[in-house]
Amino acid sequence: IGLLYGYQSFHFPTEVAGNFRTHLFHVLYGHRISGRMDLVLGGGPQITEIATPGAPTTSSVSASGRAELRYRFPQTSLTAGYSHYNSSGSGFYGGAKTDLVRLDASRPFGRNYTGTLDVGYTHNVRIIPFTTGSVPGLSFGYAYVGGSLHRRFGRDFSGFVSYQWNTLQFDTSF
Repeated sequence: IGLLYGYQSFHFPTEVAGNFRTHLFHVLYGHRISGRMDLVLGGGPQITEIATPGAPTTSSVSASGRAELRYRFPQTSLTAGYSHYNSSGSGFYGGAKTDLVRLDASRPFGRNYTGTLDVGYTHNVRIIPFTTGSVPGLSFGYAYVGGSLHRRFGRDFSGFVSYQWNTLQFDTSF
């Protein structure tokens, strides 16, 4: 069981979006279900303060949280997770309420190689209202599939190759 406080401060060009800050308070609970399976749950309020050009600073309280289930096979680790939090908006919006669903797998191949696979989807809803110069629309979705191969060359040196495919889809208001 744990307590978490997080602070994020996002600053965007004033003429495009403005700024926002988030204070995050979580209670976390972790439990080893079996020798190979772990569960982590966490959640709590997040306080968002928004400062937009020409408007007074506003504050709102919303929920944030995460859930993660990890299973370790003899050679492979699988992790499934869900998170709900405020994010930067991925460069499209001046901040977004983000829902992230993700599945990760990792497996060693011999002594020096490790392969990973990462699949996920995020749904992002604009926090700071639309202003001239910013990307229009109220929400967007982002899906991705990626993989990598890591190679150790010694105790202190390694390299990797990776590939990621992604797609971006805005709502109909774009």
